[in-house]
Amino acid sequence: MDRELNKYVHLSFFDEHPMSFRAKNEGTIEDVVQLKIRPEVILKPGVMFCTEVSNKRGSKIVPISDFSDTDVDEDILFMRLNWKDPAVLERKSVAVKYEILVPDLVEPDYILL
Repeated sequence: MDRELNKYVHLSFFDEHPMSFRAKNEGTIEDVVQLKIRPEVILKPGVMFCTEVSNKRGSKIVPISDFSDTDVDEDILFMRLNWKDPAVLERKSVAVKYEILVPDLVEPDYILL
């Protein structure tokens, strides 16, 4: 089943994302540029959310309005935690795969840096 994921801009909560790491290692991209995006981007119509890499077989993609109904570690995303704590790092290793999927494009007004 083609979910047409190429029609979305894939955003991450963290600078490191497994797919960018893999693409650099495979040589399919040379440089990764990180842009900071205004959180208001989630208010755009059609924005989706996934708790894993969205192109993984069987990944569940839901409307962003269902964000709170998914199994999301909000503390990892929004709280200051001790990144040296192994348990926190384990939780972060799951959260780095979370994706926000924005249809079509992220307009320049949403880009901070």
